[in-house]
Amino acid sequence: MKKKSGQIFIRGFVKTFLSVCALVLIFFASYKLTGVYLEKNGEKNSGDKINMQREGRIDSVAFNLIFCLNETSKELEQVVLETLNTKTDCLVYTTIPMNTRLAMSNELYQEFCQNNSDVPQIISFDSFKDYVKPAEYYDFAAKLVDDALGIDISYYTIVPLDVFADVFVKEKDHVELTETVKKTVSEFDETRIINYLTDFYKNTKSNLSLEQRLTYTPALSKVVWEDVIYHVIPGQDESMGYVIDTEKSTAIWDAMRNNYVAEEIKGLVGLAERVSLDKNIIIYNGSGINGLASNIQDKLEAEGYTISQIGNYTSSDVQNTIIQVKEKGLGNDLISYFKTATVEINENMPDGVDIQIILGKSESAS
Repeated sequence: MKKKSGQIFIRGFVKTFLSVCALVLIFFASYKLTGVYLEKNGEKNSGDKINMQREGRIDSVAFNLIFCLNETSKELEQVVLETLNTKTDCLVYTTIPMNTRLAMSNELYQEFCQNNSDVPQIISFDSFKDYVKPAEYYDFAAKLVDDALGIDISYYTIVPLDVFADVFVKEKDHVELTETVKKTVSEFDETRIINYLTDFYKNTKSNLSLEQRLTYTPALSKVVWEDVIYHVIPGQDESMGYVIDTEKSTAIWDAMRNNYVAEEIKGLVGLAERVSLDKNIIIYNGSGINGLASNIQDKLEAEGYTISQIGNYTSSDVQNTIIQVKEKGLGNDLISYFKTATVEINENMPDGVDIQIILGKSESAS
């Protein structure tokens, strides 16, 4: 009897021991597999999970959408579009107000409705929290800005509120780099810019890898930081929210893509030095639209410019306005007054004339 009881005990012990071993093995196997999965997907901390299905890419004109995130409330605080032209080394920071009304095309709207049928077709950043999960903000916003502004976002960067406050400062209706940052980066060579970006990446998140981001280092090292452009996206505040002037904003993006230099971009956003104020200006109507030259004359004279003459141009089929100047540096301050305008030097300008403006059909909506 004792022998039989001992055998039963041994069999029970072995069975229990094997069961415990099996559970331990299952635990460690599942732990290991979970760790591998999370590491592979960049989700070691599930609480910080951010959906980044959209991949960033390198472009000659890079559009980087910067999000300032309040990590406590999981709400967006600021949205800034950073645009860098690697050929001209022109750098522009465009603040997009949080209450900006962004309208989705029917195609994009139908896509978003599949996930949330309550999403309105016109939405603003400050209403994201009502319709979009925090983890989905960034891909959603990038698609939305692409669609509403007619640009193609290269990548985006998510910056915590405390880091954002160290880099940017609020100036009127837009943000600018802090004086400390401007002074620091203006003294950097390529090596120090690499170190700066590497440290910056440790405290932010992006859908563009650090290795890819560092390919912009040569262009950043050539940026004249005093010429960096800061502005709010063209438009106006209305009762329902901020409404973008799509024609003016499109003109800025097109100018960046077409390698306009900083002074020309400043002209588009109304920041150029008003060097044409005391110059003799004549206006020719090349649009074929009656009364257009007179309307433009009134607008410019109200701004303090001197218009000595208006008349019709030899052609009435000019598409875009041309600002002809007798010497480089003139006319850039006039660009912002037109829908689509370019500045060119005319060495055969009439005697006594500094600038002549040839109006195109693009001004018909003025």
